[in-house]
Parts: sequence; structure tokens; C-alpha cells
Amino acid sequence: MLYISTNSNGDSGWHIGEQFPNRSWDVVTKVQADGDELEYLYEKFPSLPKCKFRVVTFIGDDAKFIVANLGNK
Repeated sequence: MLYISTNSNGDSGWHIGEQFPNRSWDVVTKVQADGDELEYLYEKFPSLPKCKFRVVTFIGDDAKFIVANLGNK
């Protein structure tokens, strides 16, 4: 699962195979991913920092980059 947190719009979730949430994103504060979605992020965006944890939280520019680019498949 991939979770997206923002300042005022709350949280959204996404799974591979689903349409990416079509909404107006305000300030993205973090993206948390695990499982297949985390592997997908690493394959699609090889420049993302990698670690060996099963659940990874991306913040700041990395989180904003993920949301901006997943929304534009």
C-alpha cells in the first residue's frame, strides 16, 4: 500500500492496479510505501533513496516528487 499525507486534505491510499487518486493535492507532507508499491516506486524512480526496511516513509521533496509523477502516468 502507498499512503499519501497532506497538510489539509487528509490521507489517501493507493494500490498498484488502481487509478491514482484524482484530487487536488495541497502540500504533500509524506508518502509511506510497503510491499509491491514500494518495489514499484524503486523501479519507476531509480533516483529515490533506497533502504532495506519493509516500510519506507518519504518526506519533503521526495514525497512531492512521487505524488507529482505517479499522478502523471
